[in-house]
Amino acid sequence: MKMKNFLNTLKQLYHTSALEGYTKEEIHFLKNKFGALPQVLEDYYDTAGKTKAFHFVQDHWISPQNFKQWSWLEKSDYFILLNENQGVCRAGIHRKDLSFSNPPVYTSYDDKTWQICTSTTKEFLMAALTYESVFTFDYQPEEFYTLTTEHLQLLQASLTKYPFQMQNWIDTNISFYSNACDNLVVVFTFSNGELQMLYGAASKSSYQKLLNVVKDIGEPL
Repeated sequence: MKMKNFLNTLKQLYHTSALEGYTKEEIHFLKNKFGALPQVLEDYYDTAGKTKAFHFVQDHWISPQNFKQWSWLEKSDYFILLNENQGVCRAGIHRKDLSFSNPPVYTSYDDKTWQICTSTTKEFLMAALTYESVFTFDYQPEEFYTLTTEHLQLLQASLTKYPFQMQNWIDTNISFYSNACDNLVVVFTFSNGELQMLYGAASKSSYQKLLNVVKDIGEPL
């Protein structure tokens, strides 16, 4: 999936009409501080990184301003991209990889041991932005559901799977399914094999379309 097409999808998931990038000065500040930024990340920052709708979400996207405010970001061997809302987990690019155009992204719970999250920065941006959108939906049951393997197979047979996923985010691998441009099912596969689901939609019609598939799938937690 091309980033331009994906950003158009994000507009529909977040129900926003406009994208806003960071200023050239803000991006230049980061490049000066770290020596370089991956081209994929710089392009995203320039095009959409400051979009307000993307920042009113479950977790915290690290902004240029945060690098000015929080000294702990400078102490890490990783350029932090996303911080879980309670600081339990964070994702970042190793500083030695910042000169590459599209490097891998890693996650950590203690800032010491890091595990692969996505093989590229582009995949991380797509997966993390998609994941965060489910918490912004106007139409959702506002609860998680447990799934069986059979439930997952029903979802996979009825919905379209997104071509990216996140690994090792709060002890889960996260994948995405939908049957409209502005609805989403997020499936969490935990390290112990447990499956959970979260879903919703930005519009009533798309929510109803999704309910036609998921209404009898899973048990609320």
